Amino acid sequence: MRETEHLEPYNIKISFFITLLFYLNTPSCCQVYPDTYVDSSLKNGINSIIIQDYTQAKKIFTELDAKYPRLPLGKIYLAAVQIAKSFDYGEDYNKILIDSLLHSAEEQSEQLLDENEDNIWNNYFLGLSKGYLAYFNALNEEWISSFSDGIDALDAFN
Repeated sequence: MRETEHLEPYNIKISFFITLLFYLNTPSCCQVYPDTYVDSSLKNGINSIIIQDYTQAKKIFTELDAKYPRLPLGKIYLAAVQIAKSFDYGEDYNKILIDSLLHSAEEQSEQLLDENEDNIWNNYFLGLSKGYLAYFNALNEEWISSFSDGIDALDAFN
């Protein structure tokens, strides 16, 4: 378990970043995914994470991943659920699971880009995958990986 007594200033910064990350990636804030089921799932799942209903969020994103296995969004947000839940409860991160989900999402995103590099959603998926990898690496104080993935995320978003 992580030590919590020395984390208060760190928690404030990370909590702000988590809120900002979810806000900026909330479909209702910035964009609407063309498929209404996917869009609704994203909105409901992200809102469940924000209100700390991790069981419901996991259910929503598991269903999204099962129904749309070619889209990396289910995997990305399943990782986000794991990260937020572990952070909130002060538990150790399930690094193997989170890395697996995010790297799988990254590979899917790259395959989609190979099929159609002009599709803005495919670029968004890659940027989001890399962004969460950068964030997770920063939480684990893996600064070089975090910086590298962050730069890759910015490139994908551009």
